[in-house]
Amino acid sequence: ALNVDPSESDLPHAERAALQQTLAPIDVKIFDADRPLQSAANPERNNWSEILLWVLIGLLLFEQWFAYRLSYHMRPLQPAGGTA
Repeated sequence: ALNVDPSESDLPHAERAALQQTLAPIDVKIFDADRPLQSAANPERNNWSEILLWVLIGLLLFEQWFAYRLSYHMRPLQPAGGTA
């Protein structure tokens, strides 16, 4: 882009009340930047993501074990001439 207007990069902070008034028909939830999202969100929803993570880790470990179990493994070579 050639000769971009520098005022386009000057973004003022939006006031909470003005933003909610502008988006009045929509139910908008605004969280502060210094407040962690874990405490702002519903804690019951966050537990599902952790459970899903552990299920996926278990599934990946099971898949690796299952692939190894069903794969072809050569037996060690027996010495020539049988046992002495």
